[in-house]
Amino acid sequence: MFLSHRVSKDKLFPYIEFFAKGYGANNDPIRGYFLVFTIALICVLIADLNVISSLVANFFIAAYGLINLSVFHASITKSPGWRPSFKYYNKWLSLVGVILCVAVMFLMEVVTAIITYLVIALLITYITIRKPNVNWGSSNQAQTFLSALRSTHALARVEDHVKNYRPKILV
Repeated sequence: MFLSHRVSKDKLFPYIEFFAKGYGANNDPIRGYFLVFTIALICVLIADLNVISSLVANFFIAAYGLINLSVFHASITKSPGWRPSFKYYNKWLSLVGVILCVAVMFLMEVVTAIITYLVIALLITYITIRKPNVNWGSSNQAQTFLSALRSTHALARVEDHVKNYRPKILV
């Protein structure tokens, strides 16, 4: 499904719900197509292909790096929903992919890499502050569970002391 269609259906950003409506049997996001057409038209009207290509390439590489980062994070948190079936999959290769994406972005052009990171940081900060009512089953939830489980197991190795004793009842 088209990205603007999904983002607007999840109501992640304000004033973008207009693009959530789909048409036809396949629920085609016609309004999203017009949004992307408008963005592409603005890029064409800038008329400096070097600026546009660098910015587009940086956002593409950033998207690829973020996918690698989410794959690596899902792997190290041992999220039950993450079951890769690729025969040669290795979580460390995903981490190397993240590092290479960051390096290539800065090797291509430092200014557009910084702009890309600022845009991504603003979007992530906005979504984090807004806390939309969606259930993604993210790897952050798996990380929180794993940290709580490790801390609970660590309680078994802590000796009790009179000054900080608390009953430990685990059910």
